[in-house]
Amino acid sequence: LAFVGVGLAYYWTYQVLCHVVQVTVAGVIGSWWFKPETEATSPCSKELISSFQRSTVLSFGSICFGSLLVGIVQVIRQFVEPMRPNRDETV
Repeated sequence: LAFVGVGLAYYWTYQVLCHVVQVTVAGVIGSWWFKPETEATSPCSKELISSFQRSTVLSFGSICFGSLLVGIVQVIRQFVEPMRPNRDETV
């Protein structure tokens, strides 16, 4: 039972980090698409910082809930995958 909790925590954390990056990048691309006149003058431009703040403040609950669902599915998949027969055994 402890392995299930550790696995869920691992997958959940991994998914939250991946989705925060994904939402941040989508926000930067969206701000570039709708305001093409803004030019990024540094790697930490205003658009990047505001997009990161939106993803970690306003959208963080949705990201965490979706990542929890994906984490649960991945833990179940880790336990069910070894139970599947191999292709060699079913022929």
